[in-house]
Amino acid sequence: MNMHYSIPSWIYDKAALTKAGVDTGYVVIWRKERENGKLADDQLIFVPAEENTFIPVDSSYERTMLQYLVEKKINFKKPLLMPIDEVYRPDFILDKQKPNVIIEVAGLMNNIDYVNHLRQKRAHYLDKGYKYLEWDVRKPLKIDI
Repeated sequence: MNMHYSIPSWIYDKAALTKAGVDTGYVVIWRKERENGKLADDQLIFVPAEENTFIPVDSSYERTMLQYLVEKKINFKKPLLMPIDEVYRPDFILDKQKPNVIIEVAGLMNNIDYVNHLRQKRAHYLDKGYKYLEWDVRKPLKIDI
């Protein structure tokens, strides 16, 4: 479902814009209830999203992966929240496959801390019995399931 909502520019200008390399998205206004019972704006954030599906993405590389999955008609889930019993949130899950396939978009392969974190994630998912696919963004995108 695509929704279009206009907000005043002064609200949009206060949004914390992303460094994810994604220009499309939406603004979310978080509100909280005051003591008098009235709602008050509390936070304003910009959620980067892929321009056709409006599914949130964390980077331009995730956007590329999402577009690839849609183009190839591969069913997927894009987790937005981390389950309480998990230590990691995968970039994408192919849940029509058995076992489920975890896809990680590896975008910062020149950063040793990132690479070490990715190794931990890979080991975690494999230990849990998932199939694990990783796209090193320095290489062409191709998924073999």
